[in-house]
Amino acid sequence: MDKKNMVKIGFAVFAVAALIFELFAFSGFGGTTVNQNVIVNTTSLHGATDLQVTLLSYEPYLVVEKLNDSQIQLIKKNPKVEDITSTEQGIYIIVKTREDVGEISSYLNSIGINSIVIANLQFPNQIIINTDDGRAIQASIANGATVNYPLVIASIPVKTSLKAKMIAIVENSVLVGYEPNSFSLVSDVIMQNTTATVKDTVGTVYTFTIPFENRNEIDEAKLKNELKTEDVKYIRADYVDFGTPLTVKETTDKKNISYVTYISSGSIAIDKNFTDSSKIESDFFNHSLDFPSSILYLRTNETVELTYNKTLEYNYMVKLPEKIGNYTNYNTLISAISENEYLQNDTVNVSIKGNAIGTIITDITDAKIE
Repeated sequence: MDKKNMVKIGFAVFAVAALIFELFAFSGFGGTTVNQNVIVNTTSLHGATDLQVTLLSYEPYLVVEKLNDSQIQLIKKNPKVEDITSTEQGIYIIVKTREDVGEISSYLNSIGINSIVIANLQFPNQIIINTDDGRAIQASIANGATVNYPLVIASIPVKTSLKAKMIAIVENSVLVGYEPNSFSLVSDVIMQNTTATVKDTVGTVYTFTIPFENRNEIDEAKLKNELKTEDVKYIRADYVDFGTPLTVKETTDKKNISYVTYISSGSIAIDKNFTDSSKIESDFFNHSLDFPSSILYLRTNETVELTYNKTLEYNYMVKLPEKIGNYTNYNTLISAISENEYLQNDTVNVSIKGNAIGTIITDITDAKIE
């Protein structure tokens, strides 16, 4: 592959099964190119558009951030790998045909190597853009125009129709480009139920309810040290809500109370060191008050003995199947919460929430063992 034609990609973050980079050019068949940095005249229109694109193919290479010598030698033994080339933008694994990209992507993932693939997405012939002044403008697109788009998975089938969005630039009712960073595929939020296998115990999740008067008793740094965990999160509630709103006069009269750091008709923010709820009740005696509790979350393998109301949940690593409903899933080892205790290798029912592009689950945002 000619290095001049390699797609330049940054490597700020590798997130498994998530879209993480943006390429900025349309490329039409027959040598036509229209890009997002095109200089447009004052007659151009800019507007948001939702559109359907079609995945035509994958470029015949994958890009990884780094490989050691043993990994390079192992990958080169794969009969579908043509060559491995190092550049300033990353390491390019060149495959023999475009059809081999998906298999090599899955292979790299199986040996713990994250990779980027480039999908060729074809645009429709017509789009509708919505301008800031409320107009809906129909624009045509050159026949066969495509955009190159980076993915961390190569498992979306060719010819799949996908949802996308962008801020289009139109001149004389023809698409000439799009605003920088505005093009992206649109994922769908999904909820699915499946079975999974318990692989390991991560720890117990404690949720403590801390009364308003005791909220200064929590020392996050001390708890992290004692429990040997960084999974400590304390959400303080340094405010009080009113059951009935204050009048304008009451708001003005009460704003100078020493412990009040902010006041509105519906609530007051309290100095974090002030814990005397009786004093607050006295100062606002003609209003019903709600003193919200602060919440402390801990995840640890240690036993936690704190004298506040608590609930317990158990955190497990579970193995999900690669097929969930109508979706393909590559996030097979995930963390899930349960109210019950389980043993290693137990089969459990799991409800998941996540995002999908087409029929591929790109990430799982929440998982709970039912």
